[in-house]
Amino acid sequence: MNMTKDITVNKIPVRTWNHLAMNDADVSGVNISGKAEAKVAFEGVTAARSGVLKDKYDDIKTSAGEELSELLAVSGIKPDIYAFDNRDENAYVKIGFDKGENAGNAHLLGIEAKEGSVITVYVDHSEDEDMSLFQTKLYAAKGSLIRFVQLFHSSDNAVVIDDIGGVCEDGAKIELYQLFISGAEVYAGCKACLAGNDAAFDAGIAYRLAGNQKLDMNYHAVFEGKRGSCDIQAGGALRDKSYKLFRGTIDFVNGCAGSVGAENESVLLIDDTVVNKTIPLILCAEEDVQGAHGASLGRPDEELLFYMQSRGLDRQEALRVLEKAKLDRVIGLMPHAAMREYASCLITEKENEYE
Repeated sequence: MNMTKDITVNKIPVRTWNHLAMNDADVSGVNISGKAEAKVAFEGVTAARSGVLKDKYDDIKTSAGEELSELLAVSGIKPDIYAFDNRDENAYVKIGFDKGENAGNAHLLGIEAKEGSVITVYVDHSEDEDMSLFQTKLYAAKGSLIRFVQLFHSSDNAVVIDDIGGVCEDGAKIELYQLFISGAEVYAGCKACLAGNDAAFDAGIAYRLAGNQKLDMNYHAVFEGKRGSCDIQAGGALRDKSYKLFRGTIDFVNGCAGSVGAENESVLLIDDTVVNKTIPLILCAEEDVQGAHGASLGRPDEELLFYMQSRGLDRQEALRVLEKAKLDRVIGLMPHAAMREYASCLITEKENEYE
């Protein structure tokens, strides 16, 4: 199996002016060499292969869009689906991928939380491939909770497309945490459908980009049930000639009365040579809703930098502290100490490469 195609991903739900170059992203030479074999570690939890997601998988829409889904479908790669009926908050799953000589570069994953259950899944993206593709679909049954955590620290020549779709039934919640540390180009996002009443979606996203790194994101929360809620919080730091595009959409459809949604991004611009684009969007077809969106960006505070330097840090060390604070915000949301420590170590390793 070896397929190569140019595709368009991360299409915004409602287009803006084309000259802004924010409506979507073109990715050339997308190559599928085969299935990437997952290495799965279950910490205090077991999984079943049976569940409703097996039948619903193809119906769940994702953030990257139809062109990627069609390419993956043609490849014939089948998803690995895990269904959890777990009540232990301390239990979690860690997933990595085989980087052997004959390993493929595409993987499809399904995570189902059965009614009233809770599961935390950590995915470790450390790809060396020139091109890697991942598609994940999350299904949170009534009253359940899925925490999905991704750590991106691929090689500096890796192009990664990470595509997520989720569905929340009555009283269910999906929490998405993403940490972007390295990788030449990363295309990421999530489309979350709040299908049931009192469903919720929260996202905590942090990034630190340097060199010529590129990060293109697309998050879309669709409110279908009543009294839904979502909170999308993104933030990071850009230096050198790095590029970042954040699309965030809160979509109130007719019938989602009583729903509340918010999104915000905070960006630290270290150098004048970076490119930052942010497009927060609210779509509203329902009167009885509350939506808020915003973005802030700016250079490091010189008075704060002077204070930090007066305490013994040089300027570059002080900037690293401010950059790391963006990442620490999301690391602090991870529920397991072992994974928080692991993520902090990854950041330290990358800092050493900067020296």
